[in-house]
Amino acid sequence: MSELAHARKAVRLEATNHEGSLLGKNVSSTKFEAGKEAGFAFADILFAIDLNNEIVLGDAFPDWRGNIYDIQMVPDMSTLVEWKPGLDSVIGDYWLKDGTPVPICPRNLVRKLVARLADLGYAATVAVEIEATLFEESVQEARARGYRDLTPLGGSTGATYHLARSGDWVAYMEAVVERLDQVGIGWEAWTDEAAPGQTELNLAPTDPIRLGDSWARTRQVMREVAHELGHTVSFMAKPTAGFGQGAHINVSLQSDGVNRFFAEDAPSELMRHAVGGLLATMPGATSVVMPQITSYRRLVDLTGPPTTVSWGVNNKTAAVRAITGHPKYSRLEYRLPGADVNPYFALAVVLAGVLAGIERRIEPPRAGQRHGLVPAGQLRSPADPRHHVEGRGRPRRRPAAAGVPRRRVRGLLGRLAPMGVDGVPHQGWRSVRRALRVGVPAILRVPVSAREEAGVMRPLIGITGRRFQLSVLNGADPRYGDRCIDTSMSDFATRIAEAGGLPVHLSYDTDAPAVCDWLSGVVITGGQDVHPGRWGGDTSVVRDIDPRTNPMVHDAERDAYEIALVRAAIERGIPVLGVCRGLQVLNVALGGTLVPHLPDGPVSHLSAEIAPTDGTVDHLVTFTPGSIAADLFGKDATTNSWHHQAVDRCGVGVVVTGRTDDGVVESIEVPGRPVLGVQWHPEWMKSNDPALTWVVEQAVRRLASHEPAGQEQRSPQ
Repeated sequence: MSELAHARKAVRLEATNHEGSLLGKNVSSTKFEAGKEAGFAFADILFAIDLNNEIVLGDAFPDWRGNIYDIQMVPDMSTLVEWKPGLDSVIGDYWLKDGTPVPICPRNLVRKLVARLADLGYAATVAVEIEATLFEESVQEARARGYRDLTPLGGSTGATYHLARSGDWVAYMEAVVERLDQVGIGWEAWTDEAAPGQTELNLAPTDPIRLGDSWARTRQVMREVAHELGHTVSFMAKPTAGFGQGAHINVSLQSDGVNRFFAEDAPSELMRHAVGGLLATMPGATSVVMPQITSYRRLVDLTGPPTTVSWGVNNKTAAVRAITGHPKYSRLEYRLPGADVNPYFALAVVLAGVLAGIERRIEPPRAGQRHGLVPAGQLRSPADPRHHVEGRGRPRRRPAAAGVPRRRVRGLLGRLAPMGVDGVPHQGWRSVRRALRVGVPAILRVPVSAREEAGVMRPLIGITGRRFQLSVLNGADPRYGDRCIDTSMSDFATRIAEAGGLPVHLSYDTDAPAVCDWLSGVVITGGQDVHPGRWGGDTSVVRDIDPRTNPMVHDAERDAYEIALVRAAIERGIPVLGVCRGLQVLNVALGGTLVPHLPDGPVSHLSAEIAPTDGTVDHLVTFTPGSIAADLFGKDATTNSWHHQAVDRCGVGVVVTGRTDDGVVESIEVPGRPVLGVQWHPEWMKSNDPALTWVVEQAVRRLASHEPAGQEQRSPQ
């Protein structure tokens, strides 16, 4: 047995899940010696529990659904320290049984991004300013009071930089930094902050992995010291009515020992691109760096935290502050995260933003100059989690002369209450997302002005589908057999959600022009043939069968709805993607005609393959240079195919941009409009077909450059 096993009674295994607090278990020294190479088993459900230890459905980590598998926590021996006499602690990473990292392991994510930076020749140096609020009461007493009416440690008034603080407040901070010294965590300074009981503790600059470890452990130290002294410490972003509390991250990049953010009189080119990337990724990153419902109460104009997607040189009211002109200290300060953030996820967000800016050479907008003031047209940081449901939305632009935002979390709870959600505790970002999923339909029912005020800017993508009786489905309850359901293939919704959109199914009863005032994109899906009466074809082929009892026959009601929807969307400049039948609907809606049935030939268009599939080599589509399709797919692409009709004469403004070798039309567009039709099924391609991503990206661009569709300016009549 090793010297460690003789000297120590136990080893504490430590790591975080998505929430950010250290989780783990204590093992004997013998057990640790035996398992430190292979790792230690943890149930993967730890990635499906929130701060209240409740299981939250809808987690993005799939393997725990139906089974609770073990994953391995493999200790990083470089983090082994003596935590206290008789107990060592070590931080680790989560790995799957096949030897690959758990994809949502926070620490592994930072490691991956550090490696990407290294591939570009850079190493990051990062530091963090940790803010927290201290209360006189013990955590047991605070819990018994429902965390209300607590007494700030050190007095009831904030005192920024004041040294004349009460002895109990000073004693707490001195005990904390003494413990940090004992476990080898580098710190630079601590002081009081603006709110009663508030403190700021600055950790020393180091590499991202080490800083994440030190940050997580520092919060653990602060909790343990508070417990030992009979106090409570809170890392909520706004635990009191006073100033909120953040976690500002400072970052610089080095190569060959030189700070590459340094330039004599202004930000270096590398720093500018890093700023551009941080701002470009900020709207989507917001749900990560502000993970709790209460996180958004912190963002109030003129109180310090950033309320705009902005940057400035030495401007502490901007979201990104550039410190320039010094060869050693030139750096960026990312000021958006709240104190409640997961340390590793926060660092990953910063590194990912920097990487995006460098790799894509993103130039930032003009730097802000006015401290504390929000210029008209400036993109705002969200004060409400609905601005970026699941982290991919864009915050609204601030209208000229708007005042301090009125939106607060109680507004969200008020909207959810009528839908059966009585209240949402601050249980973590998945709880927010679960509640928001319930609330999305209600967003469609409020007036345009209310939606604009709410700032719901993740694009709503409408998806069409079919309507048929339940009796069509095997096993359906016969008592409801003559009732109809509206449905579409779920693969559309899945891929749209993965691309960042909010998929919404469109019923035939949804008024097409009215719903287009809400939608940011439209997908016309596949299905039965378009009624030949719509395009001058032979109507004798139409069978006298109710499409509600057979969803494969012509459906005149569906045709009428989708044609009206296409016309309304194109009129408003809303991106439209037509898939298979949807391509044909696009052409017919604009006055085109169809080939009623394709003859057998060298290319198989009505494939016998089972979805999903990438198709067969004979179904090669060649695209017109300079077209949307060519930009997405290149010169040509092999696709799947399940159609027997095709475009014949093009509608008004429609051009063919893709054909197979036999001349069959496979893609169409309307030049100058965000309109694309593809004859294959991108939702059933095994590979990552970019068509559905395209419609979401076009919708996002529209949101970034337009008011909501229903509020656009129209030409005088």
